[in-house]
Amino acid sequence: MADEENALEGGKKKGIGAPIAIGGAVVLAAISGAAAFALAPSAGGEEAPIDGAEHSGEDQEKSEKASDKKKKKKKGKQGKKAEESVYVPIEPLVISLGPEARANRLKITLVIEGSKDYEADLISLVPKFRDVLNTYLRAVDARDFESPAAMSRIRAHIARRLKIVAPEDSIDGVLVTDFILD
Repeated sequence: MADEENALEGGKKKGIGAPIAIGGAVVLAAISGAAAFALAPSAGGEEAPIDGAEHSGEDQEKSEKASDKKKKKKKGKQGKKAEESVYVPIEPLVISLGPEARANRLKITLVIEGSKDYEADLISLVPKFRDVLNTYLRAVDARDFESPAAMSRIRAHIARRLKIVAPEDSIDGVLVTDFILD
């Protein structure tokens, strides 16, 4: 009964009000965001200046040289990879599509991009690759072949399945050279 009288007489309840709690949460979030921004590395991959100090010209030259070395190293790897790649063609596959498909058949021709070190292995595995491809492509819903986004999805699935059969790191990619719904 005493609680009811306090409520009727305008007595205050203990605790903080909702507006104060919300305001505190907003302030805390703003401080956290500012701290995360200030402590995060810069987008360029270089360290942010401490206390607003600018890098000296010598420091900038060192960072530019390091950046140039990274770029040259990356280009060297890409050029080396292109020279060491081999392309193994797979004879065209013709897959019969089910009665619900608009087309009757799918004709697909692939080329496997791989490491030159594994060229003989990749060539010897072509019959297994064809088996894996036939099994996968026959299991795909025929409507999936007709969608515009199908090519990249199918290529990714094919690459994953071929990499399971092939020696580790021997396949760099799969090229679809023909994709015909007839």
